[in-house]
Amino acid sequence: MKEKKSGSIRSIVVLLSIIVCVLFAVEIVSSFVTLRQLDGIRSDNARVQSELSEQKNENKKMRSQLDSLASATSGLQSQVAKIQQTRAKMGKNKVAYLTYDDGPSNITPALLDALKANGVHATFFVVGTAAQNHPDVIKRAVAEGNVIGIHSWTHDYKYIYSNETNFFEDFNKLKDYITTLTGIAPTVNRYPGGTSETAGNPNRILRTVDPKVKAMGFKPFDWNAYAKDAVAGYRPSVEQTAQNVMSTAGPNTLVILSHDTGVNGNDVAALPLIVKGLRERGYSFGTLSTSTPKVQWNPA
Repeated sequence: MKEKKSGSIRSIVVLLSIIVCVLFAVEIVSSFVTLRQLDGIRSDNARVQSELSEQKNENKKMRSQLDSLASATSGLQSQVAKIQQTRAKMGKNKVAYLTYDDGPSNITPALLDALKANGVHATFFVVGTAAQNHPDVIKRAVAEGNVIGIHSWTHDYKYIYSNETNFFEDFNKLKDYITTLTGIAPTVNRYPGGTSETAGNPNRILRTVDPKVKAMGFKPFDWNAYAKDAVAGYRPSVEQTAQNVMSTAGPNTLVILSHDTGVNGNDVAALPLIVKGLRERGYSFGTLSTSTPKVQWNPA
């Protein structure tokens, strides 16, 4: 009986030993698997770290390339800016001002048509006695964006420049007439003959009246380009009229003297040629005002 019980105990001990060995083996296998998994994880981490390191290096290269590109772009932009500044200096305020003296007349409506067709405006230095005969033309010129300036009421050099009283009587009569007719007070003027003391005012009366005219808020304008359409004994063709203007083109501020009296008869037809030629040389067009730069007198 005792032997039977002892055998059972041994069997149990053996079984427990086997179970312990199996569990130990399982644990070893599990640990081995876990270690393999950890190695795999470590390997993956190392690979990821390597890839991250490579990506960082690649990012550094890209940043370096971007910095180089930005630097190159900045340099290019700087060069473009310099080119633009140079062009701006070369063509800064390169504006042509079409001006017509001694009108209006019967050709002025056709001249207004030509201005409108070519998309430009002009400054008309009118004579009062002529303006009285064509008041609607004056109104139309203003309505279409042109400027009316003072030339004189009589255009009589001997009377105007004989003394200061006569000058301002003539000047103010036209100023008041234009203001009443158009509702706009003029601010620009051109002395008959210009400001040269050899051009119609031998008494040098302008030395006295010019400061007073300016004190009234006016800016007098001479010219630095001339169509030569009112030179005695000279009747330029359409092409010659335009060429006379183009031959003196060059200054950034170009004030062109022409006449809308019909004396030449080719001023209207020459206008498109003048506008086209000046635009090709980089000019835009404007009307005179007190802010327009002064130009040097150019004798007719």
